Amino acid sequence: MRYLTSADHHFFHPRMIENSRRPFKTLSEMHGKLVRKWNNEVQNDDHVIHVGDLILGSDVSILAELNGHIHVCTGNHDTHSTMNKALRAGYIASVQSYMGCYIAGKMYHFQHFPMEEWPHKDKGAILVHGHMHNRNPPTENSIDVGVDTPWANFAPIFVERIPSILQKYGPKASE
Repeated sequence: MRYLTSADHHFFHPRMIENSRRPFKTLSEMHGKLVRKWNNEVQNDDHVIHVGDLILGSDVSILAELNGHIHVCTGNHDTHSTMNKALRAGYIASVQSYMGCYIAGKMYHFQHFPMEEWPHKDKGAILVHGHMHNRNPPTENSIDVGVDTPWANFAPIFVERIPSILQKYGPKASE
């Protein structure tokens, strides 16, 4: 069992291609690429912590195509009714507003929005968020894992890779 994370897929969001400058002509093309990239990384027994804006609208059927056990930390585009529908259908394993857990001996705090403070930050916890669509670089201890970031490249990333991504792309990388 492995842990991955991602954000901001925005399935069925008609303006997402333009708003985030995604290299797709149609929603169908975007959906196809996002599902392929997801399934290339995620195995059936993996857990994916999705930190929001998974899907817009009430059609949750595309989620049946995704490998793994999906845990959603809701974003501003994830409605209660849609998340409950996906949960009842068995397409996602859990829904919450945030999640904190230890993975490979490191504390992570998962939620949709970036923040200046989060639980256990003073003890080295890393904030894993979405929402920014690659508009903010990583800090020393927080990272946007949205599909629009270069380290994600439209696919979920392994949580254990986050510390090395922070070193490569964070503030110390430019010093």
